[in-house]
Amino acid sequence: MIKHTLIQKNANWIKVPDPISMEIIAQKILGWKELVPGEDGLIPITKTILDRRRNAFPTGLLKYVTQALQEMGDIVDYQSIDFPRIPLKIINYDLNKVVYEPYQKEMLKSIGIIHKRGVLVAPTGAGKSILIGGIIQKLNVPYKTMIIVPTVDILKQIRTNMVDWFGFSKIGQIGDKVSKMGHITIALYQILSDCTFYKNEIKLLIVDEVHRINESIINMIKKYGINIHYRYGLTATPQLIENNPEKTFKMIGYIGPIVKKVEDEQVQSRVIPAKIYMVRFKNTAPIGENYKKAYKHDILLNEQRNTLFIKAIKKLAISKGKTALILLDEIEQLKQMQKIATKFNINVEVAHGKQNKMLNEMAKNKLNNKKIELVIATQVFGMGTNIPTVDCVALASARKSEIDTLQKIGRGRRKTNLKEELIVIDSIDHIRSIKRYHKYFYTYSLERMKIYREKGWEINRILIL
Repeated sequence: MIKHTLIQKNANWIKVPDPISMEIIAQKILGWKELVPGEDGLIPITKTILDRRRNAFPTGLLKYVTQALQEMGDIVDYQSIDFPRIPLKIINYDLNKVVYEPYQKEMLKSIGIIHKRGVLVAPTGAGKSILIGGIIQKLNVPYKTMIIVPTVDILKQIRTNMVDWFGFSKIGQIGDKVSKMGHITIALYQILSDCTFYKNEIKLLIVDEVHRINESIINMIKKYGINIHYRYGLTATPQLIENNPEKTFKMIGYIGPIVKKVEDEQVQSRVIPAKIYMVRFKNTAPIGENYKKAYKHDILLNEQRNTLFIKAIKKLAISKGKTALILLDEIEQLKQMQKIATKFNINVEVAHGKQNKMLNEMAKNKLNNKKIELVIATQVFGMGTNIPTVDCVALASARKSEIDTLQKIGRGRRKTNLKEELIVIDSIDHIRSIKRYHKYFYTYSLERMKIYREKGWEINRILIL
């Protein structure tokens, strides 16, 4: 039986004075033999998590480490300095003009009381801006708050809400050509390493899309986080963390474990169901010599397939006065579909990464205000882009990813008074060939249909002539 002394001196690190204790934690608990990619090839997972110079591990792993040591029959002596508690708004933490949904109230209930750190899991459409605002309002932070987001679209969306709830003068922004600190500052992942934040003044940290946690976020926490005792993350895709041991340790260590989870069914009051139309596409003369070429020429740039999408959109949406959004990944496919849509006399605009950001924003606003029939967009209309008034979303990329599929459909699932369901157009891609790589695309179609079936959405197979 060994006695381990663990000393917490700040919000970042638990110090382990005894080298023997440190080795036990490294090898037996955090998996010293678990190898992950590093700059010089594969390295032990603990080298990306433990701080050997400090002889310490991230504070979020305290419960995990303590439990593991005790299960080994050892004794744990935990010593901690006191840190200032935040005066919580226990009863009333309402936001201006916001009526919390029951599941939102439930998620916020334990924040700051039971859970001073943790990750909230909620599906697309759950109202993450409201959850972020509710956390800030409940904790009533008298110091500084940092919200870290992955995209400019999400930054703008959250900033608009923060200004409405807390006032323009309190809101700062780091990113999108603005560098201004505030009582509540919203910052982009990508430029954290270029910024100088409040030294030791940040008391509350909220990381959106926390499954993307990376070295920029971790380095910011190491440098400025010694007093950030309240840390929260939000994600709709926890499986990206749970299936990755390194990210799991980093998320728990620097942010916290998953503490609340909301299922899709609980969010029905804020989102609408999708009605799926699977367009049948049969390619009898494939030209792709391998998987990569087959994907490009037999799927993405196949004019017959892209024409079927446009015909389906016109039949199911535009001819009935509805608006549509085609989401894809490649600009070449975008340009081909734009030409086809024009031939069918559809009022169409595009949005992509090589186009001026202002033009992309204009296309999104026109679609949202129903001043245009169709927009074709690449991933610039990705995470954080919400177009609640769009009636139809078409998925033209033939991908198999569940996360990518649901996020794209989520662009149009926000509930409004103008629609009761979202039309989703997808494809059943069948390539007549003996080559194994050609059969993948049909398998991907079936996998997407399985996703829709598990969501309980109506699926219709249609033949477009």
